[in-house]
Order: sequence, then C-alpha cells, then structure tokens
Amino acid sequence: MTEQELNREILLLLGCGIEYGRVYDYDMRQYLIYNGNYITTPESLIVHKRDVRFEPLRNSKLCEYLINVMINKETTENGLYVTVMSVTENPESVAPCIGRGIMLVTNHGTFNTEYYYNYCLACIDLIHKIAQVPTTVGYLRGFDYTKEQLLAMYESKNKGR
Repeated sequence: MTEQELNREILLLLGCGIEYGRVYDYDMRQYLIYNGNYITTPESLIVHKRDVRFEPLRNSKLCEYLINVMINKETTENGLYVTVMSVTENPESVAPCIGRGIMLVTNHGTFNTEYYYNYCLACIDLIHKIAQVPTTVGYLRGFDYTKEQLLAMYESKNKGR
C-alpha cells in the first residue's frame, strides 16, 4: 500500500473526500477546517499559505484532529461516549526508540492500538478501530520508522550540542 492509498482509506473511514483540492466531509456537507484553515491535498494547485496539507503520516496534531472528527461522528450516529483517552508507551521500549500506542475507553468497549514509533500510525490505527474496520498491522508497520532511522534522527538532532 502506498501513502496515497492510505490517505484515501483514511478519508473514506471519515466519510470524507476531495472537492476542489480540499478535504470535504460528505456527512456534514462542509469542508474540514483545521485551526481555522482548509485541509488541502499535496496535489492541490491552488492553496493559501496557511492551508494545512493532508499528510497524516507527518502531522501528529492533524491526526489527533482526525480522531476527534471520527469520535464526533460516532457520537452523533451511534451514541459513542468516550470516558478515557490516553497515550501509552511500550514498556519494552528504550529511549530514544519509544513505541507509542493509544488507549480509548468508551461505552462501546476499550480500543487499544498497537505500539508504533511513528505516533501518527497509532492515530490511524485508532481511527480504524473506532470505525470497526479491521486493520492489518503489517501494512501500517510498513510506514513505521525502524530503530536505525530513529537513532539516526536522534543523532542528527543532537549533533553539535
């Protein structure tokens, strides 16, 4: 699966699509607005400088917003009520390679994601679980960082300190 296919899948789970280069919510019949700006696709030709690109693998705050969109829809359509949402760390992880997951406790049960080095993947996994669409962890793992990549990013970040 490519990143573009994953992005399309996320949009379908949210009941959204692309209209004129912007993310459009078909259920609410309006464009999704994030921090007062439109969410545009990477392929969009006409964008405002403050528009946010729909790149959920690279923007954890956008992923958290998409989780909230999903929760709001499930609340409206199916009476979902969230009591606890927390980020959990893999107890077997060693810094700087810390895997993170998300636990969501609702009136429909508890949803636990797998642990990922890329937190955005835990968010995407949770969106699948809320939508009750089974995910194959293997295909999400294909987008995750490796320990070597994390160590290289950590070393480059701390170089010269």
